[in-house]
Amino acid sequence: MAWVVVGGNGMLGTDLVEELRRRGCGVRALDLPEFDATEAGCLQALASGQYGRPDWVVNCAAYTAVDQAESEPDRAFLLNARMPGWLADASKRLGARLLHVSTDFVFDGHADGWYDETAAPNPLSVYGASKLEGE
Repeated sequence: MAWVVVGGNGMLGTDLVEELRRRGCGVRALDLPEFDATEAGCLQALASGQYGRPDWVVNCAAYTAVDQAESEPDRAFLLNARMPGWLADASKRLGARLLHVSTDFVFDGHADGWYDETAAPNPLSVYGASKLEGE
């Protein structure tokens, strides 16, 4: 099975790429500065197969400066809310499935246990709201 990991040089992306390789999967890590998932040209290159013909595209790229997002909401929403949709479109055109990684910040933290798929989100920050919109 072939994979493309967008944000492949970040903390999560690095671990995922390493694990996929350990399991014998073909994997291509894409990240800045060569690949910017907010740039139409990069997304078109992905959709056209320039980075291979993966079965899966994994989005590990995000604006992750939680506190700084409060003063940079436009940047947080660009990377966390709009970019995942663009990656989904490029993945669909490529014929690959997209796996998008979110965060527990989409919840308010008031649950008495684990959150499941039916839990109502209630983000308390710009970061959490931007990640929720990206879902």
